[in-house]
Amino acid sequence: MAKHKIFIGDFGVGKMRLGDSRSTDYSYDSEAGVLHLYWRGEEVAICKNVKAGDAFLVICGGGMPEISEMHFPKHPNDFLLYILGFNNGTRCHRWDWFERALKEQRKLKYAADRSEYSYSGPHYEFHVLEDKEGRPYHLAAMIDADLTAEEYCNILCEWPYEVRYPNEFLRVSFRRRLGMNAGQINKVFEEWGIQNTGRD
Repeated sequence: MAKHKIFIGDFGVGKMRLGDSRSTDYSYDSEAGVLHLYWRGEEVAICKNVKAGDAFLVICGGGMPEISEMHFPKHPNDFLLYILGFNNGTRCHRWDWFERALKEQRKLKYAADRSEYSYSGPHYEFHVLEDKEGRPYHLAAMIDADLTAEEYCNILCEWPYEVRYPNEFLRVSFRRRLGMNAGQINKVFEEWGIQNTGRD
């Protein structure tokens, strides 16, 4: 069973193959806000009111594919932590929860060949283990206040690990979900070396 993701950007997409699937295609009409899914040349699903920043999961199990919308955390802080790789059990809003989560995750993920690093500011603190190859193992993250777009920008600029989403989707999401302007978004991608690999 193969799982594929469709990330919606600002621009329409003509009919194209879905990942490495041999029989599934999709298209997106940005003006109408409609996503079409095709299987063996026939349209099998239509999603309406689709806008930039939305994402969909398509499950291909040999028969007709199934499509469902992916849901991201609504609060900007939680969305930021989500795309940085912190799952629900490691995203915290209170310091006592953070200390508890950090302790639990250290027990689960600590290994002799992993080093712990922290990234912090006035209202946030993130902890990550890193192995000898530089692979991150997310421990816990804490944000205890609503942050400004500039603060989100600074956090993203300082983040040293890959953010595993397509660049166009990230640009839309930074604008739509984090309130960042074009200058702030461009600054992030410049700090990242322009190219985030965008694997999903």
